[in-house]
Amino acid sequence: MPVKDDLKTIVTKRLSGVASTFFIEKVLVVLDESADTKESFLSAADLINKRIALFVDTALAKEIYDILRAEIESRSKNLTQGARRKHVRVNFSVRVPVTHNGTTSELFTANISLGGLYLKTTKPFAVGSTIEMSLSLKDGTRASLKGVVVNARSGDERHPSGMGIEFKEVRDTERKIITELVKEAASREFIPTEVTK
Repeated sequence: MPVKDDLKTIVTKRLSGVASTFFIEKVLVVLDESADTKESFLSAADLINKRIALFVDTALAKEIYDILRAEIESRSKNLTQGARRKHVRVNFSVRVPVTHNGTTSELFTANISLGGLYLKTTKPFAVGSTIEMSLSLKDGTRASLKGVVVNARSGDERHPSGMGIEFKEVRDTERKIITELVKEAASREFIPTEVTK
């Protein structure tokens, strides 16, 4: 059985009877979106740990995390060793002003992480292109950011067409704003409608 399926089975068995089906499904999405690499699975296990600790139970979260980590470590020789993604992504849909080659347009985001975001567009810029963009908190605090296009997609049924952006030259004040946006998006993404203890 593939590693991802085994990890999903572990999570499902441990959360059954403790958390709602809705919550379990939302947690499993984290594993579904992971690349088949040791690093990606460990990042997913960490995010799952945080969600379970926040919404269900801290002790159970640690127990599941320890089991997932042990399973990932024991199967690591069968996993690709490539840590392309350093940060966990969360769904994040807002309109963002983006400037490229002196032209500003507004694009929608699909997700965000501490390291970058994904912009939806049918006409992605060339990989390696630099852009400038602005992100805002609810209180109006703005972060003016620079980024570089690291990938472009034509889109399919799982992923919208668009481009992956890696943040560049991020100052501390901007990093704090990005961190707040990621936390806010993560809390919205994983708010369960019912969780039992």
